[in-house]
Order: sequence, then C-alpha cells, then structure tokens
Amino acid sequence: MAGYLSTSDLAELLGISPATVRFLRAQSKPGGRYAADPFPEPDVVVSRSPGWAETRAAEILAWNARRPGQGIGGGRPRKTQP
Repeated sequence: MAGYLSTSDLAELLGISPATVRFLRAQSKPGGRYAADPFPEPDVVVSRSPGWAETRAAEILAWNARRPGQGIGGGRPRKTQP
C-alpha cells in the first residue's frame, strides 16, 4: 500500500521550504498568482494537515517545472538605465 507525502516531504522533493509549499497552495486559490495552473490538491487531510499520494510525485514535479522561475516580473527598476 502506498503512503502519503506531507508538506515537508513535498518541500524536500521540490527543493524548497515547507513555508513555500504553503505559500504556493495559498496562491493557487481563485485570484492568486497560480489560480490558472493551481498546485495539485491533496488526496487526504488529517487534522488540517494535507497529504498527497506518493504515486502523484511525478505530477507535482511536472507542476513545479511549469511554474515561472525566480525573478519573473522584473522587480524594481534600476536607478540608472544601462
């Protein structure tokens, strides 16, 4: 029988912090940054702790590969233009 991945397990799988996993899930709600391509929903919730089936690891990795990288959006403009 397959087990479940916790938020910490997903963070380790994706190479990010557990807080970032929680942020990505929050931004996947309607109106959020990732609403168009939301973070995969958990398979179970036990005492407010989400769990994803281990068999869905490839799906979650594929979602992570589709999301924009660091620095997307430009940020604050430089004081002097090159």
